[in-house]
Amino acid sequence: ISVLLINSRFAMYGGALEPMFRRQPQWFRLLGPHFLVDQNYGLTTARNDLTHPRRFRRYWMTTSMAIGAVWLTTIAGAMIFGQTIPKDSPLSFSATCIYIALLVPNMKDRTHRHAASSAAVTALAFAGLMNGLGILAGVVAGVSVAALHKVERS
Repeated sequence: ISVLLINSRFAMYGGALEPMFRRQPQWFRLLGPHFLVDQNYGLTTARNDLTHPRRFRRYWMTTSMAIGAVWLTTIAGAMIFGQTIPKDSPLSFSATCIYIALLVPNMKDRTHRHAASSAAVTALAFAGLMNGLGILAGVVAGVSVAALHKVERS
């Protein structure tokens, strides 16, 4: 259940990025998604100028390589200096801040705002469920609302 909860965001990321990957060559459609992390999803969806397939590929691979280099350097630093950070440090809150930073810039229209609102309300309503199932319920509610809005527009 924990793995499902933690990785459910990638299903949403994949759905949002699918139109950009659809027009790519097969090699990139197979290789590109392996570099999907929260940061390059956020960077990519914040831009409106990546409609040309080649431009998207170049941007995706550049950000992926840069993020990967920083990621590996940070891991090495954490392994070296991690013991110096106090155990009661509030660093666990940083993950919540990252998700908020990724979410807010993408709430551009009514569909996005309704999906995010329904996800938040549902997650709060079911927060008492075991193993974080309230979060999964919020994800399902948000995706469902976005899908219903998409059906209404078509």
